[in-house]
Amino acid sequence: MSYPLGIQEQETSIQQPISAGNTFDVKKIAYKVVGVLPWIIIGLFLATIAVKLYLRYTPTENKIAAYLLIKKEDEANVDYKVLKELGVVQSVNDILNQIDILKSYTLLERVVDSLKLNIHIRQQGRVTKSQLYGDDVPFTFKIAQENEKFSPRSYQLHLSRDGYSIQGFDINKTFKWGDTLDIEYGKLVLERNPQVKISSEPYLLDFNTKHNEAGDLRASLKVELTNDKGGGIVEISMQDQLPDRAVEILNTLIRTFNSADLADKNVVTFKTVQFLSDRIDSVNKELQKIEAAAEEFKKNNRITDISVQGGIFQNQAMNIDGQRVKEYTQYKVLEALENYMSNFKGTNEVIPSSMGITEQALLSLILQHNNLVAEKQNLEKISAASDPHLLDKTKQIFDLRENILRNIRILKKAFAQTVADLETNYNSLESKIGGLPEKERILLSLKRLASVKEELYVYLLKKKEETQLLLASSINNTRVIDYATDLGPVKPNKSQIKLLAYLIGIVVPAGIFILKDFLNNKITAKNEIEVIPVPIVGELSSLKRKKSYLVDIKSKNPIAEQFRLLRTNLYFAAPNKQIKTIMVSSFMSGEGKSFISLNLANALSVTGAKTIILEFDLRNPNFSKAIQVNNDAGLSNYLSSYDVSLHDVIQNVDEMNNAAIITAGPIPPNPAELLLNSRTTDLFNYLKTNYDYIIIDTAPVGLVTDALLLEKYADLTLFVVRHRFTLKAILPYIEKMSFDKKFRQMGLVVNGIKKDGSYGFSFGFGYSYSKYISEKKKNLLARFTSLFKA
Repeated sequence: MSYPLGIQEQETSIQQPISAGNTFDVKKIAYKVVGVLPWIIIGLFLATIAVKLYLRYTPTENKIAAYLLIKKEDEANVDYKVLKELGVVQSVNDILNQIDILKSYTLLERVVDSLKLNIHIRQQGRVTKSQLYGDDVPFTFKIAQENEKFSPRSYQLHLSRDGYSIQGFDINKTFKWGDTLDIEYGKLVLERNPQVKISSEPYLLDFNTKHNEAGDLRASLKVELTNDKGGGIVEISMQDQLPDRAVEILNTLIRTFNSADLADKNVVTFKTVQFLSDRIDSVNKELQKIEAAAEEFKKNNRITDISVQGGIFQNQAMNIDGQRVKEYTQYKVLEALENYMSNFKGTNEVIPSSMGITEQALLSLILQHNNLVAEKQNLEKISAASDPHLLDKTKQIFDLRENILRNIRILKKAFAQTVADLETNYNSLESKIGGLPEKERILLSLKRLASVKEELYVYLLKKKEETQLLLASSINNTRVIDYATDLGPVKPNKSQIKLLAYLIGIVVPAGIFILKDFLNNKITAKNEIEVIPVPIVGELSSLKRKKSYLVDIKSKNPIAEQFRLLRTNLYFAAPNKQIKTIMVSSFMSGEGKSFISLNLANALSVTGAKTIILEFDLRNPNFSKAIQVNNDAGLSNYLSSYDVSLHDVIQNVDEMNNAAIITAGPIPPNPAELLLNSRTTDLFNYLKTNYDYIIIDTAPVGLVTDALLLEKYADLTLFVVRHRFTLKAILPYIEKMSFDKKFRQMGLVVNGIKKDGSYGFSFGFGYSYSKYISEKKKNLLARFTSLFKA
């Protein structure tokens, strides 16, 4: 709590003003906001410029999307649907697997190879490089030869009307349009595109590996279900600076995916067609040999036809042969299938299913096996070799193959027994045919054999046609809902970027000010000072340093008014005691005590009072420089030598009426010992008799004890603190000095208050004590009048 000097003991009943630290000061907050406002405006201005530059040089990215319906396997395959209804196979929803396949490296590398996406053409701009594609490229290229192994390279091209020059890792040469360019990537032929104007800036020709390019494409590709709760519609999308390129990429990806899916579905059918073709060729050759042998036999033996009895035997034999061929054909199909499976080298081989197999149980096992192989191949595209699901599929395939081979062996035995029974019947008929003439019997045997081969040949041709018809009728498991479409720009999001920039433009300056205020350890506000029981007797605003330390007290500028107010507050500080000797000190250098001492003396002298300034800062004197007086002789001379009189050291100040000064003089080796000299007492006795006011400018108390030694001569001690300079940690030290009575009468002068509203709003001690002044107005005014007249 703050009390005026000299009143603390006498007027304890005075109600003190409420500390500003306990109230919410709206004006103070408003002043701080006003203080940071110019920096916020600058921040917004810089943010606007930054946003414009960012949006100017950041490439726009568009979103391109396509929509694909992926059907379930049982919705796309009729045979599969029948087998599912019979309970032979289970329904498999492999939509998630198909999504992974769409993003597989195998599929994406095909897209990269198809569109040559691993070759990039960029144009050098003033700030950034822009990508070119399609009709915007000033030249076209054809790949004559592509090397399998090469490293990613970049080449710089300078184009002209007649040709181009290229610089890079392995070449630095000029070519004409149409010449073959041989580089590490391979051999290319560049042709001029007359529809595009050539830029004087260089172009960049970049080559990347297909695998790396597929990885970049995979990172930018987004494949997801449009409805998480169900359905098979998938959105395939990507963001790209070149919308035309992205449209081609997505459409090519869909075509490649459909082709790969159809090829996977038809792999069994292709194997079956190949197997039937091989068998047809073999049977046809055998049939041709038998028919040729029969014709040759008839010609050599001059036989035109067989007898009636032979014809009857032939018909019976052909019936038995027909049955035998049918059963034998099934036996041979199973045998061929068994031999085919015995040559399998891995788990990716499928079993032909359209070979005329009549056993439904075996056929269902074959279809189940082929489905497992297809699932395993799909998993291999998206999984590692150690994937448990992949290993489980492999085991299932091996187990199922063993089961199929076991079924084939059982069926072979059954068909072999049937063929043996038919063979017995046939042998019985053969004995009857043996009664015919030898030549007729031989011819009958040849015709019968030819008939058997012909029936087998026709059967295989029929099966081949059925299989090819099945191949032609195969459909994809997918349907394109929407081909790739440009949905417009999505990056950069201009509104969000502008909003973020403006927020940064506001938050950063405000944050810096808040952080600076939080970390500040200097005195910034009046309420920080008012917490100590030492009154504030003066508040001086910040003043730009001029050539002279002296302020024109008679002027109407704010600093002059504040010194006049300080002078008035000195009269009110101790109304019951006349103040003649005023000591001015501070904690450390730079707080303005010498400036205040000088101008306080000036303010007192203009009233007509004789005033003298004593420069007792013997270690660091600066008055002589400030007011340009001679410092050859001063206090150090007077105190150290009896030969020097006061008249020798007292000097008048030209710019101040009724004011004199005693400078510090030469810096002594023992300033503290000089202050204890008896001549110090003689000095003050003389000055108090001959001057109205004595202003003592001392050394900082935080450095030396000079001020404490001189305190006994002072009626009032003005302790100077400086706004935004004096440390807050010094305030407890000031409070302790007041409490320990190291200075009997003590008041604070706040110097250098900056006009940023952070300190306070009442410049003047009188405002803080207006209530006390109103109560004692008559007595104090009378006292002031008498002092002024004196």
